[in-house]
Parts: sequence; structure tokens; C-alpha cells
Amino acid sequence: MCSAALSGHVAAQTFRAAVDVVRLDVSVLDKHREPVRGLRASDFTVLEDGQPRPVVAFSAVELPAAPAPGTPWMRDAGTDVATNAVPEEGRLVVIVIDRSVRFEDLPLARAVARQAIEQLGPGDLASLVFTSEYGNAGIPQNFTADRARLLAAVDRPIAAVESDADPTRRGGCYCNLCVMEAITRIADTVRDVPGRRKVMLFISSSFKGWDGGVPTGPTSTPFAPCAFSLRMAREKLTRAAGLANLTIHTLNPMGLTTGGAGPVGHLLADLTGGRAIASTNAPEAVVPAIFHESASYYLIGFQPADPSDTGTHRLEVKVDRDEVLVRARTGYDSSSTRATTNGPARDEARVPAAAIDGVLPATGIPLRITAVPFAASRGGKNAIVAIAIGARVDASSTAPVRLNVLTAAFDPHGAGVGRPEHQTIAVRSRRSQRGPVDCEVLSRLALPPGHYEIRAGVDAPALGTRGTVFTFVDVPDFSNTPLSVSGPTIAIEPPRGSTPTETFADILPVIPSSRRRLTQADAATLFLRIHEGGRDKASAVHVRTRIVDALGATVVTHDELLPASTFQPTREADSQMDLPVRRLTVGDYLVRTDVSTDGALATVDARISVGEEN
Repeated sequence: MCSAALSGHVAAQTFRAAVDVVRLDVSVLDKHREPVRGLRASDFTVLEDGQPRPVVAFSAVELPAAPAPGTPWMRDAGTDVATNAVPEEGRLVVIVIDRSVRFEDLPLARAVARQAIEQLGPGDLASLVFTSEYGNAGIPQNFTADRARLLAAVDRPIAAVESDADPTRRGGCYCNLCVMEAITRIADTVRDVPGRRKVMLFISSSFKGWDGGVPTGPTSTPFAPCAFSLRMAREKLTRAAGLANLTIHTLNPMGLTTGGAGPVGHLLADLTGGRAIASTNAPEAVVPAIFHESASYYLIGFQPADPSDTGTHRLEVKVDRDEVLVRARTGYDSSSTRATTNGPARDEARVPAAAIDGVLPATGIPLRITAVPFAASRGGKNAIVAIAIGARVDASSTAPVRLNVLTAAFDPHGAGVGRPEHQTIAVRSRRSQRGPVDCEVLSRLALPPGHYEIRAGVDAPALGTRGTVFTFVDVPDFSNTPLSVSGPTIAIEPPRGSTPTETFADILPVIPSSRRRLTQADAATLFLRIHEGGRDKASAVHVRTRIVDALGATVVTHDELLPASTFQPTREADSQMDLPVRRLTVGDYLVRTDVSTDGALATVDARISVGEEN
């Protein structure tokens, strides 16, 4: 059980452990670009600053292939609960659509991005990035395994690209510099993530006006003074990509109209061991081969000459085989050999932001999270995002374990939005049972319409550990959207160890739960709030909820008609359905609700699993 009290402090803890082994992910391809399997440690030579170093760890890695389309059918359905449980092995895939992509080439660029999402394996995480005006990176979707969210992000407007009409910047030195800086920032972001391949698909109409060293054209052009800056940017990018073990594949979406990938496209690919794809009307067709190549590799650990040295070192990997292509990072910084056990190190000066940082969630405390927006006031634009955080904490001692909980929201540019919420939670074990305790914490954030990443951090100073968990939420403009849905929310009665009901008493008649593992003894309710704020006249709404098993068979159908009078005068109405858990056999289910009126349709999904009674 747990109880909560507001607090303005999150204790700072450091979770770094020094290691004396440098990790290398090495891909070996034959002349047909097929992975070379069956190699042994003795086949590899690792050179640090030109000197051989002993290989002390070696393994061959075969990542699972992408599941076949539609098997299982729920693969691309949305999910309403995220956890911090991530597979230990998999890839980090960054899909970048460059600001140089012409408006007419955006359909092909988006086709490449969709194909990449289709190729994701079970353990892969992907993000979608748009390069912006001044070298910044807009992130419509941060790292997630949720294919539905990734596919939805691909179709969002690309304002940074479509509004770029300044001919002095398009394709010039200035543009090259900004994009290279953006790629460098991305490489720095994924640098310290252990245990994963890092792959970037850089979709660009290539760089014009630069031959890779100095800008072309008359010296009187405004691009000429940038030559030194460009060379420095190239060096920084090369170093960052090498330290991050990031492979960059460049894809030109201009089709057969282009003369090639361009010097910079080839440069980025060659420096990182990737491919430069151009002069084709189907660049998306090459994407499966890229994923195939990166799914089979060798994990090598070598002992550096001086583990205490904090400088930068050159790396080269050789393989005792003829006619093979070896892909591995070309350098490392000794500071990068310090591995994080439960997330990035942090200090008091960086709290609270650093308490929830990192590309991957910290796993010291198992967590789950769900976030649902509800209109903050009738007829208003802003929303209250209702957040439920489930934690499993080892509370074996008789004394309560205190947790510091931080919840915050970030926009697609990584900037904090609204006011973070801090709580202090006391977790107590039951007298009859010592050990892990399940606890539910409720939180709320006030946010305007937009797309956000919600991050929560749970810190247990007495246990010397912490957990973080990330999810995403789309806040509609409830006052101007003809049809929008708040939900789904699942309430389980009686609530297990939740914070007081007053947390959402002003906006919700139920207590949200992040728990989706149900027993046949649970009384669970599906709750939705439907909004017609953008309509001149209220309309009747049809609500159809289907419970579908893992094979795609509909096992329960529930229909509800909300007459137009229900939406007067507030332009919102609630829909509740008791989930027939007792009628469901043990297994996984998708709860899909279609809300429709006058040709408008909104679909929301929730996932549940049903198990036997304890």
C-alpha cells in the first residue's frame, strides 16, 4: 500500500559504475552485403591508436526479425499503458526527414519512413525527427516501440520543411552547417545508451553548393566564409557518430531526377559504414536490406591500454577474411566506457530535469504509466492530463519506504511545458506479506493542445535505486474539434493503494488505473468522455466497443447511442461500460472503441490481459 504527500524535492542519487572494457558492435558483410556468420574471436583484431588490444569478451548477436504483417494483428494497434520494461537487445532507429526535402518529394520521404517502421523488430525502439531552421531537431515522436504512434507521427505536418522558402539558405553552406549540427546532437543523445545498435535513416534531397570541403561558387557569395565552420562541423559529426557507434544511411527522395546522393550524402554514409541511396523512384525498397544487415553482428569487448585515460582514441577493426566489409565505430572517448546501471548520473544542480532524463527508461523500479487528457473547463482549450503511475517496490522492512515522484511534460523540441508535479510517497508492506509491493500514484498536469511526451521518475533513496517511465499524449483542442475523445480510462474497484480520489474529483467520476492485468474477480469499468466542442449543433453519437482476442476474433461487442440531447448544453457526454472480465478466457485482448457521428470517426484502444484468480 502507499500514501502520498506533496513535496518540492527529489533526492539526487548517482548511479554510475566504472568498467574497464570497451564495447564494440561490429557488422561483417560479404560482397553480396549478406551478414557473415560463424566468426570467432580469433578472427578479429582490434587496434586502439594503431596498437592491437586483447579481446576479453565476444559474442555473436542475432536480433529477431520483424514480425510478419498482421501477425499478431494487434501489432500496429495503439496502447494506452507504457512500461519501463524494455528488451535488453535491439536497435535504436532514428528516422530523420531533412528540411531540404522538397514539398513534392514529401510523399516519397514519408514512404521511406513508413517502410522503416514496418521493419522494426520486437526489441527495436524508433523515433522520428524533423531537422529545423537553425540546426535544432523537432521530434514529432520520441523513442518508442509503439508502431501506431510512429505511423501517426509520419503523417503530421512538417512545418519546418514546408515553410522553408528562403532560397539563400536552402542547399547552401548555412543549411549544411545546421543539418550537420542537428545530426551531431542526435548522435550525442544516443551515445551513452548501452546494449543497442544505433541506426539513422537520413532522408534528404542532398546538400547542394558544397563539395565536402569548401563551398563552391564565387568567393563573394555569403557561403564562402563558412568553409572553416563546415570543416569543423564535419569533424564534430564524425567524432560524435564514431563515439555513438551510429551508422548513418542517407536516402534521397528526389527519384530519378537527381544525379546522385551528393557529396555530403556519401560522406555521411562512408564515415559511419552506411549506405547512400539515390537515383531511384523507390528508395523505400532498400530499407529492408538495411535492417537485414544490422540485425546480425558481433559484440566485442576489449581492454583499453589505459582505462584511467579520459582522452579520445582511434579504433580500427580487422577481420581475417577476404572480400568482407567491416562496420564498426572509428573511435571512442574513455569517458564513454563508464556505464550507467539505472540511468544517467545526476547531481543536485540538475534536479529535477535530470531525474527523468535518458533515451531509455531507468529500470531500477518497475513502473507503468497511462496518461489521458480531459477538458480543464467546459468550453476551454486547455486540458488536465490524468496520469496513473504503477510502481512495484521492494518493501521488505517494517519501516515504510519513501519514494520521490516527479512527473513532467515535454514538447516535440524537448522543452518542458507546464509545471512539473512532485510527490512524496510512503510505501508499506502488508504485515502478512513482506516483499514487493504494488502501488498506484495519481498525478495531473495542466497542458494546452499539442503533442507531448510525459515522463515520470520514481526515486527510492533508501533503496539506492530509481525508475523512469515515458509515454505520449495528444491533447486536442476540445473547444474547436468537432469530435474528440478523452480516454480510454479503465477503473478497477476497489482501487489498490491509490492516492486520494480528490486528485481528479473535479474532472472524473472514476479513479484511473494503470493496471491492465486483470483477474476474473476484478470489477473493471471502461470510461470515455466524448466532446463536440467544434460543432454548431449537437449531434447524436454512436459508441461501439469491441473486445478482440490475439487472433483478431471479436468476442464481445457493446453498442451505445448517445442522443444529441445528452450533449446539451455542455457539448460533452460520458460513456461507461463494465468490462465482462468473467466471460473472458485467460489471454490478451484489445479493447477498441469507435466513436462516430455525421461521418466523423474517432478510435481509441486499450489493451488488457486476463489471468486466473490468485
